[in-house]
Amino acid sequence: MLFNLKTSQCPSFLPVDTMHLFYENIALYMVKFWMGTFFKDSALNSEPYVLNNKQWNEIGQEMEAVKKSIPTDFGRPPRNIFLHHNGYKAVEWASWIMLYSLPLLKGRLPEHYLRGWSYFVKAVCLCQKRKLSAQDQDDIKNLLLEFYNHYERYVFILIICH
Repeated sequence: MLFNLKTSQCPSFLPVDTMHLFYENIALYMVKFWMGTFFKDSALNSEPYVLNNKQWNEIGQEMEAVKKSIPTDFGRPPRNIFLHHNGYKAVEWASWIMLYSLPLLKGRLPEHYLRGWSYFVKAVCLCQKRKLSAQDQDDIKNLLLEFYNHYERYVFILIICH
């Protein structure tokens, strides 16, 4: 019945499900990608974008160390992503993306890959606005395309070459 209404043009009247798409899928997959556990073929998990366990342990310890200094307005304090990423809730992934990932990955993840991730982070941050202008929507679309193109161009080419 809704599909017959001229004011309802599917899928444009349906909101994007950011919780599942961004927080519970892309964020988890990218962490697994950077941890070297994304691919079953171990040869694909040894590229320059993979951080070693020592680096992930440091990141997790830094997250644990800031727990007491994070204002309650920021929500739940961060859990060690290295130890608990498989049990993260959507709100924890949102915090990882928007608050913690860029500063904690900086200097660890090669700059080129960090830049690619930053497109996604900026898009997710824009999606959090209560009102999105037409410009915001264009920016989100362009940032997500930049993120996609970056990984297609610079990461998946490595996979194809294997």
